[in-house]
Amino acid sequence: MIRFVPVPLRARPFAAPFAAGVGLALLAVAAASVAGASAAPSAAPATAAVTVPWGDALAAAVQGIGSVVVPLAVTALTAALARIAGPVRVLITASLVERLVRNVGAYAVNAVAGAAQGRTLTVVV
Repeated sequence: MIRFVPVPLRARPFAAPFAAGVGLALLAVAAASVAGASAAPSAAPATAAVTVPWGDALAAAVQGIGSVVVPLAVTALTAALARIAGPVRVLITASLVERLVRNVGAYAVNAVAGAAQGRTLTVVV
């Protein structure tokens, strides 16, 4: 006897293509069992099938592990950024100030570079 237990699609968003394939397989098995039932009885004993939903168990386990690991990873990343932000800010500020002083000095030297060229000083004695 084949039982179909519907699982809401909301619980398994990627199950629609898989469910269609499983539905076709169940339909083929049902057709084969009907065809086998109308044929002459065979000498082989009927065996019971046990279905183990290992995919559902695996999905639930991954979801449970993810619900614990993801918040821990986000917390660790936030803590690392908080520890690094101070030194990075000081490094960036120091490099910006150093570059500003270097640029001001270069501008000052270049601004007066040709100011005295060609000039003479006359002193009366």
